[in-house]
Amino acid sequence: MLEGTLFDGTLGDLVADLLQSPPLTEQPAEASAREWYLGLDIGTTGISAVLLNRSIQQLYPIYWQAPSSAIEPETAQASAQNRTNQSSEKQFRLPLAVSLMSGQSDEAQDALIRDFKPYLNLTLPYDAPRFWDALLGSQPVLSWSDALPIPLMTLRQSLQALMASLAVSFPEAFLPCGAVDLEAADLAIALQQLVGVIVSFPTGWSEAYQFNVREALLSAKLVGRPEQILFLEEPIAAMLAAFAGSSQSSLKMPQGQTSQDIDWQGNTLILSAGATQTELALVQLANCDSEAQPSETNPPAITHADFHIRTLAYAGTAIDQDIITQLLYPLLPATDPVRNDLEQTAFPAVGEPDGQKREVLQQRLRRTKAGRSLIETARALKLNLQQQNRFVIQIAQQQTTLLRQDLTTKVLLPYVQRLNRELNALLNQTQVPALNVRQVVCTGGTASLGAITRWLQQKLPNALILQDAYPWVRSLDYIPTCSRIAYGLAALPLYPFALDQAKHQYSDFFLLLELMRGFPDQAMTLDEVLEMLQQRGIDAVSCRSRILAILEGQLPPGLIPAEAERNLLTPQSQQNPEYQAIDHAPFHQETYPDGKAYRIDRNQLAELHRYWELLRSNTYQQLTQPYSIVLTAHYSA
Repeated sequence: MLEGTLFDGTLGDLVADLLQSPPLTEQPAEASAREWYLGLDIGTTGISAVLLNRSIQQLYPIYWQAPSSAIEPETAQASAQNRTNQSSEKQFRLPLAVSLMSGQSDEAQDALIRDFKPYLNLTLPYDAPRFWDALLGSQPVLSWSDALPIPLMTLRQSLQALMASLAVSFPEAFLPCGAVDLEAADLAIALQQLVGVIVSFPTGWSEAYQFNVREALLSAKLVGRPEQILFLEEPIAAMLAAFAGSSQSSLKMPQGQTSQDIDWQGNTLILSAGATQTELALVQLANCDSEAQPSETNPPAITHADFHIRTLAYAGTAIDQDIITQLLYPLLPATDPVRNDLEQTAFPAVGEPDGQKREVLQQRLRRTKAGRSLIETARALKLNLQQQNRFVIQIAQQQTTLLRQDLTTKVLLPYVQRLNRELNALLNQTQVPALNVRQVVCTGGTASLGAITRWLQQKLPNALILQDAYPWVRSLDYIPTCSRIAYGLAALPLYPFALDQAKHQYSDFFLLLELMRGFPDQAMTLDEVLEMLQQRGIDAVSCRSRILAILEGQLPPGLIPAEAERNLLTPQSQQNPEYQAIDHAPFHQETYPDGKAYRIDRNQLAELHRYWELLRSNTYQQLTQPYSIVLTAHYSA
């Protein structure tokens, strides 16, 4: 597996080596050094990266090269017969997988952790002060399976270790990487001179995810300051990638990739669906024709506000679970230990998010080798039945044939029906008839399913459908080509207004801290609070709704684990006294004849201050100042 070459020892050794190196604090001042940006698509199952040279508007996809023993996570059905010698194969997606133990024993296999991205959305980790040993005191601790608790801090450090494969500070310690059409020496210079890193962001996820990813990238020494790391929603990035690959674009694609002659105008639907989440976005393109080609002086008239997005917390991983519950579980004999274990588990509704039930099911499947094998069998079944009408699997030491029709009617049809309802709601929200949708952009392994294609063709008969295809891969959740989204992320500097700039400059965490700093004892109206922040140089008007939410008693999501997600934690972490202490509103409403006013609770303020000191004690991000926008050509590092 690729992750096997990352660690010559333990994860702690690798992170310790990184921490011994000082952070990057300076960027070259000359204009020629302010031209490199990195688009970084951190997917649930893998990572893709693309460099942009802004001065010549050239894109360079990055690849990793693994030795013959270091290949992608294998599927259960296809490992031996399909495996080839990949000693020099370029891998354009780095698996999001780490081994927390060395060796080849079953216990080491139990510590193979992959697809951990969603857990970085849970909350912020910290080292509890009551333990001298930081590892023992790290909170919160996740219940990865019934038998394997993992501190959230370990997962953040795991991402840090993977990202360090792009750092030039430790070239001998990591997987070698290269870039198409770029010499190794030029790649090293580019990675040293990054102006910004644009990271993919699932719509609706909390700022805890952004904070955790920023911390991992800063610790990996990719850039020196938090403001150099920006986040862009995945469907928006997919749309920018479509622009970048168009014959109308001034961006230069890698050699061997042809531009698509598409006139991007009118109502355009983006469907992004990978392993964790499905996103539908609708945008009306008005000025992206040949007379408004993207350039430094004339970017297309497309803004973040132009996109209307709906999300569904259901995608490839949930499909795998539904394959298990609907197709594989009934085939298990009554004496099978996995069946006996799952009989005590409430199955999620097919085609529905059902988050808590799905997490419990995943924990049960992860805890045994047989359960993990069942997950891999489901993935192999999903892939193979896209290419053939029947597929033979071996389950409980017996061969069984399953049909594509079984997969379609029992698993994929409920998903498509739910997607249809979501699309209807989006079209109704935007007042766009289905017949008026002109283009559809589909990206991600789940979005390439044949059932999705047929549904879109029927639903949107007048639309040109641009769909990623992966006809030769072993798993729709692991696609070894560079992702479309990574290209779109790298192209963001040419479309700067597609970024939610207010959210980048003023995070919810920053706004909470700013309200805590110097809030007077007397009650203040909303207008008075906004005026107070304006006097400090904060564009409070652009953040009005988020400021009001905090004043109304809503802590920023991700500051502590949400109540509905605490089942992801061990029992001890669920009872964490720190969470209980600050799980109360820091502001109280007071009603007057002429309206509302807000008064701060000094006792709760003290608890929040103490908790924040715990969170920031060992982080690069202090959130004392708003972040600058590093996308403009005149940005000074």
